[in-house]
Amino acid sequence: MKNRIIPFVIFMIFLVSGFGLRLLWFYTIQKKILEDRYIYKELKEDRGGANSPQEAWNKYLDALEKGNIEEALLYIWPDEREKRKEFLVEKQKRSEPLNPFEKDERILYELPPPYYLEKDEKVFTYLSPQKQKEYFAEIMKDPILKEHYENAKKNPVIYTDAFFLPVKIFKYNPHNKKWYIKQ
Repeated sequence: MKNRIIPFVIFMIFLVSGFGLRLLWFYTIQKKILEDRYIYKELKEDRGGANSPQEAWNKYLDALEKGNIEEALLYIWPDEREKRKEFLVEKQKRSEPLNPFEKDERILYELPPPYYLEKDEKVFTYLSPQKQKEYFAEIMKDPILKEHYENAKKNPVIYTDAFFLPVKIFKYNPHNKKWYIKQ
């Protein structure tokens, strides 16, 4: 009797584990299909964005100068569009200029990425290197900001100028191969 129980138990272990592995494989395949079909559908079908962060920034600013909020929103990351639309509509209601940026702030300067960025994101500032120096000189006049800046510089893993400069974060959409303004 014992001779038959051991092979039966081993057979059942293989049967159950094989069934479990097959279920896991099936779940993984179905999850990928659902993600591709439904979750990433909006990202695949999105017709906005631009070929580079600089192009997205310029087209966004051009649309704002024309007062065309809907066109400007094409260059904003899809998840951020509603919030940005509300913000821009409010500015328009108050008769404020939609594009507060100077002509020389159309050129983007890439910064080293902060640790919290995702791999498909890049951070830029619209301040020229000269304006960055002026900005930091202004920051250093405030003792609290100066102390914060000096403490941050001591930790090179966390420190980046992106913590102190006005920045724009751009996100790459691999589904349509376009860049968007995320923040």
